[in-house]
Amino acid sequence: GQVSINEERVSKAISSPISSIVARDSTNVEEDDALSLTKTKKQNWKGVSATLALRAPKWFHRRYTTMLYNVLDNTPEDWAVQVFINPKWWSSEVLKLHRGIHVLLKHERIVITELPEEYLHYKPKQILVQPWFWKQMVADHIFLFSGNGVMCSHSIAPISLFDGIDFCGSPARGYGEGGDGGTHSIRSRGAMLDAIDFAKPG
Repeated sequence: GQVSINEERVSKAISSPISSIVARDSTNVEEDDALSLTKTKKQNWKGVSATLALRAPKWFHRRYTTMLYNVLDNTPEDWAVQVFINPKWWSSEVLKLHRGIHVLLKHERIVITELPEEYLHYKPKQILVQPWFWKQMVADHIFLFSGNGVMCSHSIAPISLFDGIDFCGSPARGYGEGGDGGTHSIRSRGAMLDAIDFAKPG
């Protein structure tokens, strides 16, 4: 499939009056600015698309704005997009470089959740086995995504096709089937918590 991000929508968002307020001079972002943007927009979400913004080199996190718009454009309106952040890194490295992120933080479907201090030195795969991570999700039906892939706008398999499925991972590279869902995957919160509990030693 082809990736089709709604460029007109992005352009309107950046040029709209709200952007002049939210996307202010991003070179002077204070640390408290990021902390004040962690308010959850409380709704009964049918599903949630979630990603980790733990830490990354500049060449990678420069894709964050496009990455979030891609998911917003290709998931249902009743799905939230939840970003788990490293607060200090987010404010010092990400917000000051991305005017588009400032606009997105006002989007009604965007939810920002801070990671606890003790998880900030973990790798993503280590965070995925923490019950806390799954309990913070704003919905039971979860689509995990990262900057290492995109959603296709003209896919013949909409995300709603996977309703009720506990796990479906992206294909393993070079094999075309199976896979561990390393970049994009569908998951059930209950199934993940059950799997973590089952895997406990003893």
